[in-house]
Amino acid sequence: MNKSSTPSEYVPAHWRAALAKRQTPEASKLWRDPALVRCHSFDNVDVAPDSKTYPIVLMKPGVGALALDYTTLCEDLASHGYIVVASDSPYNTYLVVHKDGRAVASNSAASPRGTNSTQILRIWSSDNSFLLDRLAELAKHDPDKRFQGRLDMTKVGVMGHSFGGAAAAEFCHSDSRCKAGIDLDGRPFGEVINTGINRPFMLLLADHSDVQGGEDQQISTQIRSIYDHSAPGRQYVTLRNSGHFNFSDKCLLFKGPVPRGSNTIGKIDAPRSLTVAATVR
Repeated sequence: MNKSSTPSEYVPAHWRAALAKRQTPEASKLWRDPALVRCHSFDNVDVAPDSKTYPIVLMKPGVGALALDYTTLCEDLASHGYIVVASDSPYNTYLVVHKDGRAVASNSAASPRGTNSTQILRIWSSDNSFLLDRLAELAKHDPDKRFQGRLDMTKVGVMGHSFGGAAAAEFCHSDSRCKAGIDLDGRPFGEVINTGINRPFMLLLADHSDVQGGEDQQISTQIRSIYDHSAPGRQYVTLRNSGHFNFSDKCLLFKGPVPRGSNTIGKIDAPRSLTVAATVR
């Protein structure tokens, strides 16, 4: 760690200010104040001072969510020696705030729905490919020397939650540089449903046993199809008593009674759900 390294803010101050301008008063009653949340990360940290190279994990959140909402899982991966690169998606993320203060809000017209879901999915997968291209450049020549010669471009994984999980499946299906991936409770789209994935891939799902409507059954069939058509090394795991948001920090940040009607948070203890998800990975 550099002498100049300082503890990271869970949500940077300029981002919190922009979010506060957009959020309703009701939101502050629902969520804990992000300024009071502490994480285990530090800013301006060097890669460990040895000659090793480190594997890479690309991470995509769900639609609307911030990459910062997955700090717990990303920190856990980093603690095991992975270089974790998480990215937001302008116009799909609730709010993207640049360092110069420019804020890009989500746009419902860009939200994946119906026939445009596959098109948006390809854009998200292309985002991952672009990030990997940039990392390859930094591995060869980093002006700051931080990542030069330190990234193992032969060991690239991808993970994502919800629509980000679908993007992980698409990326592993379409980009040969992906060596393994994880879909965290994401509904799949596109060709991957029928062709599967020809490298190790995990489908880590919430417990949807209590919400088996027609659409839920269709999603279950699609996920099962991916599993059946995928290469050896595939895994299909359900986290018992969990809900859709038990894979993000959101399950820890609710204040008061947690809404459970739409399977947002399951009956499982929230910290335990993230601990189990990290262990299963």
